[in-house]
Amino acid sequence: MTGENRPADGGRSPAVLRAENAASRLHKNAGVRRPGLRSELGADLRGIWGIADDDPPHRVCAIVHLRLVQVLRSMAEPASKLEQIVLAAYNAGPVPLSGNKTERLASIPGRSGRSCDRDLRPFQEELLVSLRTGRQPLSAHEIGAAERRFAARPAGPDPVAAPRNPIHGFHTDADQVVRWFLGESWCAPADAVREPIVLDLGERGAWLCVFSDQGALDHYRGTVGCGWPLSLSGTGREFAGRVHGRAAPTGLLVDPSPHRGRGAERAFSLSPSLIAQLSPDFPS
Repeated sequence: MTGENRPADGGRSPAVLRAENAASRLHKNAGVRRPGLRSELGADLRGIWGIADDDPPHRVCAIVHLRLVQVLRSMAEPASKLEQIVLAAYNAGPVPLSGNKTERLASIPGRSGRSCDRDLRPFQEELLVSLRTGRQPLSAHEIGAAERRFAARPAGPDPVAAPRNPIHGFHTDADQVVRWFLGESWCAPADAVREPIVLDLGERGAWLCVFSDQGALDHYRGTVGCGWPLSLSGTGREFAGRVHGRAAPTGLLVDPSPHRGRGAERAFSLSPSLIAQLSPDFPS
């Protein structure tokens, strides 16, 4: 026994303690979508996470979302098991959820709010630990893709009317468009257990539809009348990897039009054979 007395805060600096306090409150009220999020984070947490004083609100939300995802992917627990719980708890999913954290967790199909809260605790502990360790820098591409999750959509009757992508050039420079697709963030329909819903079109094959954002998916679902209960988000590379792992050859339909004979210029497809060629680029 040396008789050494360690401080109750474990020797952490006041700045880190303030950042931890702010991070521990992130799930409260409307989560990362609350008004005044920048102020709630405080200067210390903003500095640790690389949030500038003049970043617009949707960029602040995007960076916070990416920092949460970084922690999620660093954990030994499979990210797929915790992802739905974390995104609901912090209101960081592609669709804003109403209510407080308890109500958001209680809305997860097939789970009780209490069990979700219990499974969330290791993530919350790891989140605080991450503030005292090194963090990977966020690329401009990552932030830009995440910003679209939180940016307000312009009003209009057709959410897919204004293309935000180079799909128009698919037939003249397919390689560039495919590379762009793999790195972008997309939404896909999911069933009650958060598995992608693949359409079996008989002789025309099996296909997973992916959409540029939740608004485009909702518009397609409402127009066509698809009974898709949920959705999930991921990069094009992640979705291509998921369909490549299926027993039946499966392709991707990207931003399909809900209107027969209209909107084809904003859509394209990745066939199962093309996805097989791309497979070395997929996450393991």
